[in-house]
Amino acid sequence: MKKRTYHRYDGVQALRFFAAFLVLITHSTLYATERLGIGGEVWGTGAKGVDIFFVISGFVMVISSHHLIGTPNGWSTFLLKRCTRVVPLYWMATTLKLVILLLAASVVLHAKFDWWYILKSYFFIPSENIDGKIKPFLGVGWTLVFEMFFYLIFTLALFFKKNIFLFVGLILLAFSSATILRPTNYSPLWYLMDAIILEFYFGMLIGYLMLKNKRLPTMPSCIAIFLAISYMLLSNNSLHLPRFLENGIPATILVWSIVSLERHLQDRIPSTIMFFGAASYALYLFHPMIAPAAPEILKRLSIQNSIISVIFSITLAMIAAAIIHRFAEIPAAKFFRKLNK
Repeated sequence: MKKRTYHRYDGVQALRFFAAFLVLITHSTLYATERLGIGGEVWGTGAKGVDIFFVISGFVMVISSHHLIGTPNGWSTFLLKRCTRVVPLYWMATTLKLVILLLAASVVLHAKFDWWYILKSYFFIPSENIDGKIKPFLGVGWTLVFEMFFYLIFTLALFFKKNIFLFVGLILLAFSSATILRPTNYSPLWYLMDAIILEFYFGMLIGYLMLKNKRLPTMPSCIAIFLAISYMLLSNNSLHLPRFLENGIPATILVWSIVSLERHLQDRIPSTIMFFGAASYALYLFHPMIAPAAPEILKRLSIQNSIISVIFSITLAMIAAAIIHRFAEIPAAKFFRKLNK
C-alpha cells in the first residue's frame, strides 16, 4: 500500500468552523422570525457556508485518500471510513429530532411523523417533507445526501481503479448538466441532478494542485481571502449566476488561498477556533434542535427581541455542540477507529 502523506490542515479546520457558523447565524435569524412572530429579515447569506463545506469536502477526499488509489481494497477502506465518520452523528441527530417530535410535536416545525419518510431520511434517500420540499427529516441533512452521493462516486473510481479526477469529474458533470432537463416541480428522482455537486470537484482540483505543490504565493493568497470573504458576505446573488458559480467560485478561491497559507497557519490558530472546527459537524447537525429553544424561551418570558434571540440561539448551539463533540463524537470516532483496525 502506498505510504500515507496526509497531514492536518489547520486552516481548513478553522474554515470548517467559519462555514458552520455562517449557517448557524442564518438559521438563528430564521428561528427568531418564525417563533417570535415579530417579522424581520432572515440573513440568507450564511447559507454560503454550505458551498464552503462542499469545496472543503472535495479537497479533503483527495488529500486524505490519494494513497488508496490503485490499492486492492482502497475502495472499501475509503467507504468504511467515510460512513463511520458521517453516519453515526447524523443518525444521533436524526434520532434526537424524532424523540423531540414524539414527545413535544408542537415545537417541531416543518416535520411530520411518517415512518417511511423518516426511514428514507436515515439512509440519505431524497423525499418530500411536510412542506412539499425535498428534504430529509433532519432538514440540514440535505447536504449529506449530496455528500454521500459524492462519496459513492469516489468509491466507484477507487473500485474500478480509474483516474479519479476524470471518472468523478465526468459523472458529476453529467448529473449537473441534467439540471437543464429538470422540471420546475421535480420529483425526488431528479434531486441529485443539481449543478451544486460541481463544488465537490472544485475542491478536488485544489487537492490535485496541492499534491503537485501548486500553491498561491502568500500575498495573493491574503488578498484573495479578503476579496472572497467580502464578496460572499456582501453580495446577494448580484450577478444572477447559478449557485455553483455565484458561491462556488468564491468558496473555491477561499479554500485554495487558505490551504496555500498552511505553512504560515500551522499551530498558530487559537485552540478555541480549532476545537470548534473539529466540532463543526456536531454544530451543523444539532443546532436545528438546540437553537430554536432560544426564541421559545424568550417568547415565554415576553421578550420580543430578534437580536437577543439570535445571540441566545448561537450561544446555546455552541455550548451544545461542544458537549456533543466532546462526549459523543470523539468517543464514537475512537470506537470506530479501533473497530476498523
